[in-house]
Amino acid sequence: MSVAEQMEPAAAPVPTPCIGVCEIDEATGLCKGCARTGEEVAAWQEAEADYKLRVWDALPPRRAEASLNAYRLPWSLADIACMVERTLRRRWGRWVLGIDGACASFEIGADEDADIDGRPDAITAMTARGGLRLTIHPKTVAVAFGDAADANGPEAIGLVLPRGRVDLRGGDALAGEGADVAAICGAQRGAQLFDLGVTGDLAARFKLRTDHPELIEALSRASGRPWREALDDLDTLIDLARPHTVVETALGRAEIFSPPTVDGVSGTSAELNAAALRAGAGELPSGWTLPKVFAPSALFYPHSRKPAQAMLDGHY
Repeated sequence: MSVAEQMEPAAAPVPTPCIGVCEIDEATGLCKGCARTGEEVAAWQEAEADYKLRVWDALPPRRAEASLNAYRLPWSLADIACMVERTLRRRWGRWVLGIDGACASFEIGADEDADIDGRPDAITAMTARGGLRLTIHPKTVAVAFGDAADANGPEAIGLVLPRGRVDLRGGDALAGEGADVAAICGAQRGAQLFDLGVTGDLAARFKLRTDHPELIEALSRASGRPWREALDDLDTLIDLARPHTVVETALGRAEIFSPPTVDGVSGTSAELNAAALRAGAGELPSGWTLPKVFAPSALFYPHSRKPAQAMLDGHY
């Protein structure tokens, strides 16, 4: 039985297309966020499922006309769980957690051994290079990103959460967190975890995990210092000790069994680019927008652009 079948034995209600913008364009009469008419928005709450499905069917050409580069997908929680599990089992692309300049990428190679566990509350995958855990929160929303995403398929699919549901420690100072009891890899639950503070108050945390005594001592001494100062003194030791990289968001955790680099992420890897962070990195790639009411928590980049529905149909 798939994780989607475990979660949802009965038909799910039709989700709303609302993405939190809720502003009618006077020229077109359409909402700038979801491309519904004012009448459709007003009728939605009390409307029957058939009406809602007809509205969803009418949205693609409207979104294309409005050049929307982010829009909500009509997916239930079971659909989202199915998509996550299928992308991992069929190795359709890579998952990225974090922000520009401080992120982790997880991908299962074509011939790479992987242990994948799909449960109603979380989907977990592990390889020799790293691990990924994505949780399915009751308020999880799937969003398509990219230019001409309806016509060409999305460049990425994001799992986002209302920002009020995000419970992550913020701040820009390095902080020790003790043993990593939440580690995906059980053998690492005694290693020490340190939040570098590089993501500030954005909806992700970038951490290092190590059992190297000298690095543990140095990171402990640096706790409470702004990351901009601490990292300058730790670069050489980090290269020597080769800690694991851990990135956490409101909906997931990625563990990369190697230290971060500054060369960008690809495959299973992590990036920590201090120059990009000092320049003011954002939660999404440049050019993509999402209302502040939502916090992006995980991005899936497919190997090829095809309609998002193909991920659910299994013909991707």
